[in-house]
Order: sequence, then structure tokens, then C-alpha cells
Amino acid sequence: MGPLLSLVQRSCIYDYASLPVQLFTVANIKKDSFSNEYLDTASRANCIEISFMNKDKNYERDVLSVYSDDYDSSDTVSQPTQIELMGCTDVEQAYKYGKYLLRQNKYQIRTVQFEAFSDAIACEIGDVITVQEDVTEWGLGGRIEAVNGNTVTLDQTISGSYSYLLVRDNTTDKINTYKVLGSKNDSVTLASTQGIKEECIYALGRKGSEAKQFKVTSISANMNEETRTITAIEYYPEVYDLFSENVPEIAEHDALQNPVTNLITSVEKYKKKDGTTVTLIHFSWINPRSFYKVRLQISTNNQTWNDNEFFFGEETYTFNAVENRTYYIRIFAENELGVKSDYVEKAIVATGEDKLPPDVKSLSVEIASSKNRRYWWDFDYPEIDDIAGFRLKYTKGTELNWEAGIPVQHGLVTSQPFETQTVRAGVYTVMIKAVDNVGNESGNFAHCVIRLDNNLVENVLVSTDFSQNGWQKVDTDGFIEQDGYVHAPNSQIMWDEKNSLAWGDKGDIAWENNFTRYSLKAALIASNAGNFSIRSEIDNPAIIYYKRSFGGLFWKKNKDFKANPTDPFWHGDGYAAEDTWKQYSTQIVVRKNEKIQIRIDALNNSSQETIIKSLVGVIDVPDRNEHFEDISISKGGTVLPIVTPGYKTVAVHLDAIQSSDAVNMKILSKKPCTIQLINADGVPVDGIADISWQGYEEDK
Repeated sequence: MGPLLSLVQRSCIYDYASLPVQLFTVANIKKDSFSNEYLDTASRANCIEISFMNKDKNYERDVLSVYSDDYDSSDTVSQPTQIELMGCTDVEQAYKYGKYLLRQNKYQIRTVQFEAFSDAIACEIGDVITVQEDVTEWGLGGRIEAVNGNTVTLDQTISGSYSYLLVRDNTTDKINTYKVLGSKNDSVTLASTQGIKEECIYALGRKGSEAKQFKVTSISANMNEETRTITAIEYYPEVYDLFSENVPEIAEHDALQNPVTNLITSVEKYKKKDGTTVTLIHFSWINPRSFYKVRLQISTNNQTWNDNEFFFGEETYTFNAVENRTYYIRIFAENELGVKSDYVEKAIVATGEDKLPPDVKSLSVEIASSKNRRYWWDFDYPEIDDIAGFRLKYTKGTELNWEAGIPVQHGLVTSQPFETQTVRAGVYTVMIKAVDNVGNESGNFAHCVIRLDNNLVENVLVSTDFSQNGWQKVDTDGFIEQDGYVHAPNSQIMWDEKNSLAWGDKGDIAWENNFTRYSLKAALIASNAGNFSIRSEIDNPAIIYYKRSFGGLFWKKNKDFKANPTDPFWHGDGYAAEDTWKQYSTQIVVRKNEKIQIRIDALNNSSQETIIKSLVGVIDVPDRNEHFEDISISKGGTVLPIVTPGYKTVAVHLDAIQSSDAVNMKILSKKPCTIQLINADGVPVDGIADISWQGYEEDK
């Protein structure tokens, strides 16, 4: 079996001076795919040693050295390169090829790469193409929108004047050149518009800003089969003219290097902690769109300059200066070929006032476990070490007045969090500023409003006050006076003393009240399980009894307490109830929905009246506390995200307010617990606050 031969298509590329075969602009280059790169010129060869078979020496191998045009005048160390020309037998051919390679080596230093859609590519490897690109400022490009006589409408507004227009023929791909007579807005007037049609690709050019010619070196497929990547190296026809004095005019495409703009200088002075004064000069500028490097030069005499080079797009620089010295500044940009832009120059004296420290962004507060207030703040420290600490002040109420503020503590606070008890109960505005090493304070202060009164109870209690609404929820054979207390009946009167005279001294009284005993009965249903207690205020002798019961009970309308003072408040069939009244002495444990009856027997006598001033039934339930820090409150009201199931709200406390002109809080509803922040005028406002909630969980 013979050897296997693979079928591979091969072709020859004829490298010669030629005209461009296709125009590529921003209209047919894939967006954001263009890149531009310069090849290294530092170690390029300026001499080529060509090895070939010399027919004039009986085809012996010969070596011919070919030197570049500037070999003798160049300061560059010789970098010879050896190549072998297979099939070359003529000295003249070897020399021409060597000169051609040296010209390529000298002038072709830029490559481009971009993507184009495969159906829009009409060139091959070795072809010359014309490339327009906005990134490198090689003219203006796009598509023709309309043709009207000798006026062509483009797809963009034209700024400045242009001398010619390149247009690709949509049918033949031929590139035609037209002279521009004038332009206005998005239109150009040409000497002729023959061959120009709508949607044709164009490139508008002028000296120093025009499309550039390249020779295609590769066309490669991409992951996306619809596009191809074209790589090309810059093309100059003079490279092929070996014995002519013509050399490529490379500068024509790069003669214009735009300058740096918006150069701003400033002086900053500050003092270190050791007392040393530091003076800094800051520079900022805007780089041109296209450049290789930016050079910033500094001088103290406007003659000798200290160079600072920036290659990576930097736009700021700072250096240490001598106070009160004058500095001369100039800055310019360079491209890869060493073309410089115009200078931007300034002079600055290194003097100025110490800059104020940055403002504190925000101040917040939280309640520590020790009940102290713990303060935090948001602050961006400057790069220079010029912050000595922070000063906190407070004012009574919601007044924002730094000058009138009272220091929270003597001296500066140097770290956070900062915890203190110095501010007493009430509503306060706490303010903070940064302080530098000289003692300068920030221009503005951050603040928060805190409420240090505590309306949260120590223990959560469920209570029923029987004296409310004129003792409507009790039955008694006493009577209620205008003072709101329950008094004893006094229908019986008696002679003051056995042997008293009917009259004597005009101030004597002949008769006195004889106070009758009476009773008061009340009842409640326990809304929660817990420890039940009775709180009362009674003048003079009385005994308090209670009785508990479960079941379906109903109220017995019996007002004749004197006839049957031991009757229960409720009667019913088949209910569990205690048969006897028990004298109350201490707390008792009750269950939810348990019925509790209370009876007070007023033990009046002839000289002492029993007055019942208050009567409250109290259930001590397990309390729940929840805290909401930095919660956003809308002016329409916000429901607190309470996690206690089936909760009952007892109290809500406003701990602190941040980022708002609010001064107080309003409870819109207790379940769901909805609150609202209000300003000094009582108007609802948005804000961020710290809120504490207290309540209990209802028994199921």
C-alpha cells in the first residue's frame, strides 16, 4: 500500500505595490472589535545577512550583507539578521529582497485587527485595504443616507472642513475618490456624485485625519461563524520602490496629536501629629482620546525640568512641595512615533490655608445592654494622616445649632463606637464633626435626634380599672359622690352624746351621721393567663374577697346585697365555680377566660366612713420586647415587622431619628402596630429611626 497523500489547497501571494481593493469603516466593522497596536522598534535589525546559492560563483553558497538607508548615521547598535533565500541564485535579486525587508522593518510598525461579517468581506490575504476608524480619529465614516444632485447627505453631523470623500461602489467594491467643495451640518457638496448611491459606505478625510491603508496578513474564523477577524499591517507603496528617494510619509497620519485638556492645580497644606507642616500640590487633567503617553514636567526656574511619564491613562498626580515656592508646570501628550502635542502650561505658588477635614456622612445611635447610648458614624478618612478625632455636641430638643451645642464629653473621641450616659432624659439632637491635627472642624455636621425618656414599662401588665366611667362596671349599695369615690350610706343619724344639751356653744352639733356598712361587687374575664392581683385604695376598714369560676355564666341582676351579701355575680347551670368567697391577700394564678369576681365589704361604724377610691384588677403576663434599628418609616405610616405571634401592643418608644427633620412619633394603630414620624409642625415626614416595641403574646 502506497503512502497516503492529503489534499491541501495552496496558493501564492504576490507581494507588490497595489491599490486598495476594499474600504472598511465603522459602518461595516463590527462594533467594539477594532484594536490598534504598535510593534516594538527598539531592537529591530538595521542589517540583513542573506544566504543564497550564487550562480556567478558556480552556485556556491554566498552571504550578502544588506544595510538600511540610515545605517551609517544611526546611533543604534547593529542588529544583523540572517535569512536564507531558497531558490535565489542572483546577487541583484538577493539585494532587492534584502532592501525590501529592511524598508518593511523600518516603516511598517503598526497593525490593526477587527471583525467584519463574512458576507461583507471582498479582500484576501495580501490585498491592500483602506480602514477608517473613529477610535484612532482616522476621518469620519458611515453610510450615505441620500444623494440630491451634487449634494450628499451623510449619517452624522460634520464638524470642521474636509477635503475629499471616499465611497465604495456597492456593485464593484471599487473605491472612488470625490473632491469636497463644501459642507454644512450633515451634508457635503461634491464636484461630482457619479456612482454614489444610498447606503454606500464612505470615509470623509482631510490632512491629518484620514483613512489609512493596510495590507491584510490574515483572515481567521471566529466562534461566531457570521464574522471573520482581519489582521493587517500598515501599507506604504514607497516600501517597494527600492532605488527611489521616495520614503513613506508616515507623519501624515500621525502629525496631529491632540493635547491634554482641563489641567487643574491645587495646593493642600496640613499638619502631622508631630507638628510637621506638609504642603502638597495636586494635578488633574483629561487625557486626549488617542495617545501613547503623557508627560508632566515640573520646574522651579522654568529652565530645567523634572519629567514624569504616564502610560496607563492616569489623570492625577501629587507631589510634596516646599511652602511658598513657585512651581512651573507643563504637560503634553505623545503618540507612538514621538509626535508631541502642544504644551498646556501653568505656574502655581505652594501656599494656602489648611484644608478643612471631610464631613461626617451620618450619625446613628443604638441602646447598649447597659442602657447607655452607643454612637456610630460613617466617615471616609482622607489619604493624608490629618484626623485627630471627632467632636460631639448636643442641644436640647431638635435645634440644629453647632455653636450653641454642649460638648458630650471633654476632648475628642478617637474611635467608634462611642458610648456615653452624659445626656439626661428628654429629647436631644446630637451632632458630630471631624477635627484635624490643627484643630479645624468639618464644614458641616451630621446629626441624629434621640429620645432618652423611657415610656417602656418594667413589667407588662393587663389591667381592668373599675373606677373608670364613674364605676359603671360595678354593683354597689354605696353611692358615688362628686369626688368620684364610692361612699357609705348615711341615712341614720344619732344624738352626739348621751347627756348633750340641745344647744350650748353656737359651734356645737347636736346630731352626727351613723355610717352604714355597704358592699361593692365587680367582675372581669382574664384575657391572658398569668399572676392576678388586686390593687386598691380604700380609706378606713374594708375586706376584699374574690371568687373564681369557669363555664357558661350569666349575670344575675340582684341589687339586694344586704339581703344576700354572699351571692355570686354569675349563675348558671353546670359550671365549675368556687362555692365560697376567699379573702384576698396575695397574687393568684389564673387561666385565660377564667371569670374572677371581686367583693369589697365596707366595715363602717358610727364614726368611720369607708371610702373606696380605686379598684384595679391586674394580670402580670410574660412580656416581649423587640427593637428595630435603622428602620425606614414612610410619611404615610409603616407597620412594624413584629414577630411576636398574636401580639398585644403595650408601648412603642422612639429611640433615635436619623436622616430626617422628624422630631416625634405618632402611633396610628396598635394592631397592626403602625407608626408615623412627624416634624415640629406635626406634619408626617419620611425618615429613618430606631424603634423599641413592648407587648405580650395573647393566649390562644
